[in-house]
Amino acid sequence: MKKIFLVLVLSFYCNAFSQVESRKPEGDLTTTSYYMGKNNNCYDIWVGIFSTKDGQKLLVAAGIVHLGYEKSIKSNNKTSNCKDAIYKGDYIENSPSKEYKYCLIECLKYDEVYSKFESDKYRILSEIKK
Repeated sequence: MKKIFLVLVLSFYCNAFSQVESRKPEGDLTTTSYYMGKNNNCYDIWVGIFSTKDGQKLLVAAGIVHLGYEKSIKSNNKTSNCKDAIYKGDYIENSPSKEYKYCLIECLKYDEVYSKFESDKYRILSEIKK
C-alpha cells in the first residue's frame, strides 16, 4: 500500500528535467518522508524534497536515507548523476531516476532542508518505537 502511494505521489509531482542542478532549489522547500522498513540493522526512510513556487509544487529530489549506516550497504545507483554518500552518520542513497533536477544529498546539506528532514526522521523513529 505504501509503495502504491509513493508511486502515485511521484507520478503526480514529478517533473522531468534533463540535468542535475548544483545550486539550491528555488521556492519554499519542504520534505516528505516515509518509513520503508528495516534493512541490515538500518531504518530505511524514503525522502522527497518538494519546491513550491508560484503555487506549483514539484518533487525536485528524492531517495532513501539509511539511518544507522552499516558498512555492508552498497550503492546500486549506477544510472543517476548524483553520488551516494554518508552525511551526518546516515547513508544517503539518491534516487536512480534521472527525472529529478537536484540530488537529495545536495539538498540535505542546506540547514533549512536538513532541519525539516530531521523533524520527519524523529517523528518516524518515535512511531516505530511505540
